Amino acid sequence: MTKNIYLLICAIGCAPLIAAQNEPAPSSYTEEVSIQAVEETAVNAYQAGNYQDMELALQRALELRPFLAHLRLLLAKAHALQDEKTEAFTALITLHKQGLYFDIAEDKDFENLRGLGVFDYVLQNMEVINQPYGNPETIAEIPENYELVEAMAYDTAAERTFFADARIGGIYTVDSQGNVATFAESTKLEPIFSIFDLEIDRERNVLWALSTVSSYLDDPDPRFAGRTFILRYDLESGERTGTFRTRERTRLIDLAVSPENGTIFAVNGATPTVWMLPADRLSEESGSMEVLLNIKDLGAFRTITVNQSGDTLYFSEYERGLFGHKLRDNRSFTVNMGDQLNTSGIDSMNWHDDSLILLQNGYQPHRVLRLMLADDGVRARHAQAMLSNLEEFQSPTTMDVVDGQAYVIANSHRNLFDPATGDKVTEAELDAHVVLRGSVNFGWMPPPVNLPGAGAVPSKVDHSGPDNP
Repeated sequence: MTKNIYLLICAIGCAPLIAAQNEPAPSSYTEEVSIQAVEETAVNAYQAGNYQDMELALQRALELRPFLAHLRLLLAKAHALQDEKTEAFTALITLHKQGLYFDIAEDKDFENLRGLGVFDYVLQNMEVINQPYGNPETIAEIPENYELVEAMAYDTAAERTFFADARIGGIYTVDSQGNVATFAESTKLEPIFSIFDLEIDRERNVLWALSTVSSYLDDPDPRFAGRTFILRYDLESGERTGTFRTRERTRLIDLAVSPENGTIFAVNGATPTVWMLPADRLSEESGSMEVLLNIKDLGAFRTITVNQSGDTLYFSEYERGLFGHKLRDNRSFTVNMGDQLNTSGIDSMNWHDDSLILLQNGYQPHRVLRLMLADDGVRARHAQAMLSNLEEFQSPTTMDVVDGQAYVIANSHRNLFDPATGDKVTEAELDAHVVLRGSVNFGWMPPPVNLPGAGAVPSKVDHSGPDNP
């Protein structure tokens, strides 16, 4: 699933035409478990003008992937094309309640809804959602010769941004004036490959780096293909103090450090697996990571974080949304707000206070959300955008949260390179990477605390605030 998943709607106009039956039997796909197959059925039915079959296929698709918002938009189209206005409006209202924007004003498939009050209401709300929101500042620009910056961490003590270019083996810093310094270089004795995450453990004066051999490297060493290394550096001197690896070939893509005891958690980019380096082994110079969780029936995880007490993990599956795991109880759970928040498309995540800070780039608008949780850490109470649809948000992918501030690389170049070959797929000149800082408390208006004994009641995704009434 691409980062700009809302563009998949364009498949309606370019998918191959395959004739559908006039009266399809729902059983032909109600048991289908492949989301790709069901979505193709819907596209083919649309092309054939069989909107009932399109509707049934999309209902099955949403059973499989309830957070894929482009499927819900297509379901709204299926209803509208059958003149089922109530059902079409229900689907569209769900999208705007989730804080999502789609350009539907001139969409011919909604022709029979145009001019009706509810349709105008949805349009007006989506236009509000699509307005820029937040009050960020640019704290650094990473020069354009660092082409693929997919890892970043902010050092508040030294006021410097750590970053790494996945095409170069090395770790660097940049200050507010744009001065770049080398923090750690790759050597034969201590090689550094593509860095996909950097995490600062401020309590222990450590910088952790996730290093893996990838196709993006200019000259990848085949001896280390499929290997992931977790590197530990002294935050002040840049000396490498530890090197850890996975026993098997795997590609870890995101790290989290427990504030409680420094335990390292990491997620696999190809399977729903969580790896761990326990706190009692942090002083070792080398060793192996171990598998903590392997959750069936999910796809690959994208990002991970851990709460302040270190007893609850949170991780995202890009298509299916947010999940968590209680370490003491050995219990996994789903985090959602019903139809009040779409939790797909989360590319980066951190913990702050009682909330998850989420960087969501799967749909429009790209945004940083604060998701407030109930005391049990399982139920969501309130979601609100902190930064949304900024001009700088060309493709935000990487975020760090420190002292109530979110630091975001606003314009990743990830989509400009072929992940299979590592080749650049555009002739255009690359821009400098922009690092933005914005408060996670901007316009924050949480609901009143529930009375004792009352359940946590989810509230809506809120885009209001001082600059966005």
